[in-house]
Amino acid sequence: MQPSYLVKDFIASGRLRVILPEWSLPELDIHALYPSRRYMPVALRALLDFLVQRFEQQPW
Repeated sequence: MQPSYLVKDFIASGRLRVILPEWSLPELDIHALYPSRRYMPVALRALLDFLVQRFEQQPW
């Protein structure tokens, strides 16, 4: 069980084979905990925005 981005080259080259293509792991959520939105530092808002953008684009 590895993320597709880590093994895609191995699968493409034939060094690894997918043996259960219809099976997949359940999706996992990522949560960010912070004290309050009211006084959120700009750096924290930038980090959260970056993480949302980064993880939305990946075909995990």
